[in-house]
Amino acid sequence: NKELLAFSQDTTVGAPAKPYGTATTTPPEYYAGQSSKGTHVFILNTSASSSSKTITFASVPGLASASTYKIHDMWTGSDVTVSGTSWSTTLDAHDTGAWLITPS
Repeated sequence: NKELLAFSQDTTVGAPAKPYGTATTTPPEYYAGQSSKGTHVFILNTSASSSSKTITFASVPGLASASTYKIHDMWTGSDVTVSGTSWSTTLDAHDTGAWLITPS
């Protein structure tokens, strides 16, 4: 995936995503990292069944405060614009989500 490689190989920031929030699983499910394009959030569903996951914007390290955010799915290339303090998605069992989130 070109977008995941671009995050991994970003020469401006060059740091890996790190766990954030209160981890209740091993490995942690929520990760965030910066690139020259913005803030990336990765979620792992460690459960054996599909599960709803919520990104609370104020909890994401490095994400600037805004009233609306553009959420770009790094797997599908689709974009959504969200107003509010959080956004939820459902991940299949043992699936991973990857998003670029920027204030819009």
